[in-house]
Amino acid sequence: MPGARPFGDSRETRYLGVSRPSRDARWDPTGVALMVAATSPRLDEAFDALGNVHRRRLLMGLRRRRRTRLDAATRDAAGGGGRDRDRLKVELFHVHLPKLADAGFVEWNRRRGSVACGPRFDEIEPLLRFLDEGAGELSAGGCD
Repeated sequence: MPGARPFGDSRETRYLGVSRPSRDARWDPTGVALMVAATSPRLDEAFDALGNVHRRRLLMGLRRRRRTRLDAATRDAAGGGGRDRDRLKVELFHVHLPKLADAGFVEWNRRRGSVACGPRFDEIEPLLRFLDEGAGELSAGGCD
């Protein structure tokens, strides 16, 4: 994980604007437990960004490629569903990409039609990794 430090390192690690000393007993190498500051406005912003399936899929695609074209981002956001791609592209252009760019999670060049990881992408990456690696467990449903 970018920015993660091994146990016993006394330096602080920052995720979503929350500093946690790595000697803290609640330190989690996956980065997810660092979200303990549930009142953090940055945490709200991250969950808001991930709260839409099309934004989630777009961000997951960027996690793999780091930079893409709007057409590829539209395919990622559609996720293989039967949704009208032209309509989704308009929605991405006018709603989702501006929201993600304003938050700093993506850099979006409207003129060139390119999308890349933004300056704050590393803050949301631990959540994306968690969602990507735990997708099978999450889709299984149920509480044990």
